[in-house]
Amino acid sequence: MFAGTNLFSLNSPALSSEVWPVAIDVVLCSHERVHPDRLAAALANLGKAIVEVETLVADMKTHRDPLASQIYTARRAYRHLNDSKSGKRHAVLARTTWQRACELGFPGNLADWERLMGAGE
Repeated sequence: MFAGTNLFSLNSPALSSEVWPVAIDVVLCSHERVHPDRLAAALANLGKAIVEVETLVADMKTHRDPLASQIYTARRAYRHLNDSKSGKRHAVLARTTWQRACELGFPGNLADWERLMGAGE
């Protein structure tokens, strides 16, 4: 009925500048068309994607990466370690955790591992 037209025009007495000091432009009808078939297809695809993501998350929870766990625990231990002036405890911890990380597939050398542990912080 009012497609593409404003129901309230600024010339009407109800919206004159004396009553409303701010200009109001209200459009009641939209030019966009709703396509129910496209919406249903999009919802079906969204449902499939949600199921796929939930499956992947469940799979990730059951198969944890041992190298990532090693990095996490080693960083935490390295940060919370109280050391002497020489830094020997940090060096020993870095070397032993690096050796274990190499067994799990860490490709870098000891200097890379110390950087990863946050030795320069």
